[in-house]
Amino acid sequence: MHAWMKSTPDENHLADCRSVHARLAEIASARGALDAREAELLLAADELQIWRAYGQPTLAAYLELTLGYGPHASNERMRVARELGELPQLHEALAAGRLHFSAVRELTRVATQETEGAWIAEATGKTVRQVEQAVAGHIKGDLPEDPADAETALQHIGFELTPATIAAFRAMRKQLDAECGERLTDDQLFQIVARRALEPAAAADSRPASQVAFMVCPSCKAATVDGAGMIADATPAQRDAAMCDAELLGDVTREPERVRKTITPRVRRQVFARDHHRCTAPGCRSARNLDVHHVHFQSHGGPHDIQNLTTLCSAHHALLHEGKLRITGKAPDLVYERCTDD
Repeated sequence: MHAWMKSTPDENHLADCRSVHARLAEIASARGALDAREAELLLAADELQIWRAYGQPTLAAYLELTLGYGPHASNERMRVARELGELPQLHEALAAGRLHFSAVRELTRVATQETEGAWIAEATGKTVRQVEQAVAGHIKGDLPEDPADAETALQHIGFELTPATIAAFRAMRKQLDAECGERLTDDQLFQIVARRALEPAAAADSRPASQVAFMVCPSCKAATVDGAGMIADATPAQRDAAMCDAELLGDVTREPERVRKTITPRVRRQVFARDHHRCTAPGCRSARNLDVHHVHFQSHGGPHDIQNLTTLCSAHHALLHEGKLRITGKAPDLVYERCTDD
């Protein structure tokens, strides 16, 4: 009798746990269905330009007012919605509650209609952190078993900071997020901090902003970047972004050539003045870390005409060359579109 009475509280506790777990699982499943339905409606809202009917300047402003999403959340929700429109298996897995939105968000970065089944199987039963690790270093069209690309895989570094410094860092990050109009990734954040520390004393509109040395192989076009004695691989997107607005030394194995500039100081000053010395991406207020970008990519034969040039901050410039942002039109009348397609 004594042993039976002693086990009763444990059995009641397990029963309570099972009951609460079942309810939480129901909520998770219902939330997945709502997330999938929201994605469908976001596409409809974008097509209808619904923000105009409700007196809002942009879709992001409408979503913040209606759904409470900040700029970064709005951009990510729209990105995922567009992807799910082309990925029916992922959409169904989200709607059925078999995968959480956070996992689906990561899988949309790499999955295609041909590979989404394999990525769903890879993500099933994993935490979001494990899914992030599985996706890292992969690009669209890769399978989970394909080797990760070291150029695109993120690396972790550590710092030892006092609480006061951490507080200052958090305040700085919040300010830079607000300046760019969206949540910056860690990589974008440190690019901005490094760029500002390396900015020349001269006015930004008189010379290329980047003061980092890139070395590009003339045959294979692979690029490396020098940093305080370190030689690191640069991604093609980083190489192309740097080449938009750079000083070209020529072949460093031969006699020095005359330094050529991708953009002349006169043209740069004119572009900066036309764009009011700030990034032209909608919602961005950044007036530092600015690059002159070729709307029709220079690497694809784009000309140096002023109508093909616009001013972008380093964060939005990186997004564009990574294929996550698309610009069309002639400057200054440009159309910006979030995307994940090349």
